[in-house]
Amino acid sequence: MLIACASCKKSILELYPLTSGNVKDFYKSATDFQYAVTALYGTLRAEGIVNEFEFGDLPTDDTYTAVGRSIQGDPDYDNLTVLPSTSAATTILANRWNNCYVGINRANLIINQIDAAGIDAALQKQYKGEAKFFRAFFYFTLVKTFGDVPLITQVIETVSQSYDYGRESKTKVYALIEQDLKDAIDLLPATYTIANLGRVSSVSAKGMLGRLLLFQNKFAEAVPILKSAIDAPSTYGLLTTGYASIFANNNGGNKEILFAFQYSPAVLQQQSGITNIFSQTNFPTQDIYNAFETGDLRRDISIQGSPGTTGIVKKFIDNVTGQLGGVDFPVLRFADIILMYAECLNEAGDVTGALPYINQIRARAFGNTTRNYQNTNPAAANTYVSGQIDLRSKILLERRLEFCFEGLRFWDLVRTNRFDILNAYFAASKIMVNGKNLQIMDYQKLFPIPQSILDVNPAKYTQNTGY
Repeated sequence: MLIACASCKKSILELYPLTSGNVKDFYKSATDFQYAVTALYGTLRAEGIVNEFEFGDLPTDDTYTAVGRSIQGDPDYDNLTVLPSTSAATTILANRWNNCYVGINRANLIINQIDAAGIDAALQKQYKGEAKFFRAFFYFTLVKTFGDVPLITQVIETVSQSYDYGRESKTKVYALIEQDLKDAIDLLPATYTIANLGRVSSVSAKGMLGRLLLFQNKFAEAVPILKSAIDAPSTYGLLTTGYASIFANNNGGNKEILFAFQYSPAVLQQQSGITNIFSQTNFPTQDIYNAFETGDLRRDISIQGSPGTTGIVKKFIDNVTGQLGGVDFPVLRFADIILMYAECLNEAGDVTGALPYINQIRARAFGNTTRNYQNTNPAAANTYVSGQIDLRSKILLERRLEFCFEGLRFWDLVRTNRFDILNAYFAASKIMVNGKNLQIMDYQKLFPIPQSILDVNPAKYTQNTGY
């Protein structure tokens, strides 16, 4: 991790995550690297990473947080107790920065040392592929949140080393992420045995690369990657047993989930669990409730109760215990691969080609094909697609409904440049700040650099524009 107070004698960097010995001397055997990779997966539970909904949902028209929560650092545009522009020192942003660099440092250790370890070739490829995937994931998390960030590909071993890195252009960071994911595609297996379900695969890497390319509006480049993921000879695909089964407590690692924050029922007792956080901070808005069409089964699977009063996020409730906890939180689903592919086809002007893909999602959502979109019969107004612009809006809405409360909404609005949707919601909901109606500004596509980070190395770190 990059940050450490100048007055501290001990770096916050996890230089020796498994032993007090020299890290370069320790990682030699297959077991050593197994532990190192396990530590990478463990980083997903860290604050600022595990609570992705606080970045992807709370700033949007989908959820709001409890009164007083945002003064604790939740980057929330709904509650508005504290605006992001005045909360650069909040803990949640610092945790996101810090813990992503913990993960990056762990990944760098594996990437830089495993080739010389002399372990089984298949394991070496897999572990290196997992490290490449995670380094890409953590950097993607950082760059979409903060923009330009320090780009580090070597293991940081001393506090003084961390001061050598300033913020690097997001273009260079994106290039590293893209290359890491391409490497991961080549290194990782497409499937695993049951005992290893939940590990990232080559299909996971293809999906994440597709998401990265869409975030940069590189639709043409994403087409073959996403199509390859759809056609991959693997165990992944849309669940045909219904939308609710994706999130069932006894169905973790199902074929639709390519990458997830995994939990067991024991998480019910852990306040750090994602679903415990949900129960305290994340509530559906009336706006998202109203956005579902009549007959869309996803609404009552995703939302329980009445928004604004007793409403809670239902899709992560354990269907056995009736409590929040023990349900995996998906980061990347096969449904996302399909909708991203439909979006790419539409952006290429192939509306007709895109329709069968979005309709796979709608057919499951309604339990039949009566609400599938078509572009041949204008008289059927509720299913007619008039062209590329119309389908673009419909895909964005479909993503909102399919992935509600899964931490994607804000980033979809950022990458599609649709803050007008949020501003219309703020106006209609009469959300006020200091007596004025809130309007989210373009600069708020990025969050502020945490003040604690700026204070560590003011010579090289500057605040994002507008904050």
